[in-house]
Parts: sequence; C-alpha cells; structure tokens
Amino acid sequence: MRCDQIVYHEDMRQLEGFDEIRKIPGFSCNRENRSIMKAGNLTWVEERNKNIPNDNGNIAEVRCVLFDILKHEELEIEKSYAHKSLQKVFKEIKILRDIILICISCKQIQDGKGFWHQAKTYLGYHTETDLSDAVWMLKRCVASTYQKATG
Repeated sequence: MRCDQIVYHEDMRQLEGFDEIRKIPGFSCNRENRSIMKAGNLTWVEERNKNIPNDNGNIAEVRCVLFDILKHEELEIEKSYAHKSLQKVFKEIKILRDIILICISCKQIQDGKGFWHQAKTYLGYHTETDLSDAVWMLKRCVASTYQKATG
C-alpha cells in the first residue's frame, strides 16, 4: 500500500522527498502523522521505518510499523486531568492531625507548641473553615442559659 493511500491528505506535505530518502540502505526514521485506517477512520500513528541492507549494501528488507498513538494520547490527557484533579482535592483538604485541646471556659484552642488561640483564628489558619459571628445556640442550651440567667 502506498503512503498516499493511508496518510491523511493534510500530512502529505511532510512526506515530500521521503520516497527518495527511504531508498537509502540503512535508512531509519520515526515520525507521527494522521493515518486513514482500513475502516476509514482517522487516527494518529507513530510510524517507524527501517531499511535493512543485505551484504551487497542493497536494500534487502523494508520494515515499517505503525503504532496507534491516539489511545495513548487520550490516556495521557486523562492521566493529566486526574492528576490535576487530585492536586486540587489535596490543596482543598487540610487535615487536623492532632487531638485538639479546647479550654472548657474560654473555648481557646491550644496548638502543638503550647500556645492558645481563639477558635476562629486557629480553625481559619488550619482549615478553610470560616466560623460565623452570628449567635447560635442549641434549643436545650437556650433553655438552660435562660434558666440560669433568670435563676
């Protein structure tokens, strides 16, 4: 089969003079181009050509192997996307690895170095959490707080 029967017409320019060059004994080349497959579909291939000379220096054998690299390229793109997604997830996740010590009275949190911090400051630094300034209480806490206040 001739090159012009399998190489996509837009890639033919890169083959100009190729037929003459590949007649040289020992000629070898690798290249990528689009090829038309038997089923008529278009795919990217890596083409490896090698001329094998005989003892007289003439070409005894021509080896040409086509590798469908479209699947490989698609897998590389998927791999790159998955890697970027994982990097994004790891960036978004910050893990609190220690037991958090919280003062029962003032609700400050002790860091690993023994320093105490406001909960909002500590959590804001170690996570991407933002504590609300709004006043929220559980219903059972509201009842007990008002009971204590009214005595």
